[in-house]
Amino acid sequence: MVIMKILISIAGKISYTTDLSILLRNVPIVTPSCDVVASGVTLELRPGTHLLIVGPNGCGKSSLFRIISGLWPVFGGELSVPRPCECAHCAEHDAPGTPPERCLARPVMFYIPQRPYMSEGSLIDQITYPSRAAPGDLSAEARAAHILRVVRLDACAARHGGLRAVRDWKSTLSGGEKQRVACARMFYHR
Repeated sequence: MVIMKILISIAGKISYTTDLSILLRNVPIVTPSCDVVASGVTLELRPGTHLLIVGPNGCGKSSLFRIISGLWPVFGGELSVPRPCECAHCAEHDAPGTPPERCLARPVMFYIPQRPYMSEGSLIDQITYPSRAAPGDLSAEARAAHILRVVRLDACAARHGGLRAVRDWKSTLSGGEKQRVACARMFYHR
């Protein structure tokens, strides 16, 4: 596989679907450092569609999902994804009144990357990412502790000082433990 590196402007178009589908029309897979991995991908995923993406290292499998999830820019073509929820709960606004325990309007979609992002902070911050559990939120702590047992990270939590222990989690956790943290995030956010 030849990877081309060229100067590229961000000229892709992003729109939102109402039926939870994901559509790519001639979208190049380009890394943030402008390495072109694939020149133009066209793909249509409708709810209920099953897709297996296989290929050698470096062919763009993970990069495709980084673009779909909004972590990387769309350098060209058209990308259509489900509209992100803008309710007070999902946006974490300090709106008047009590937001629901969870949002029922958000699309039922969660991306688990090959190498999950580890944020700065405590172990519970890793589980609740991208949101944060308030200090003293016993309900969030109980839920996170239960989920750690489900994904078999409870011994890891005990070994490193518990849910509120602050560490450099990127260096502390093994690759498999990081992937289990990503699964814990999925269960936490339902």
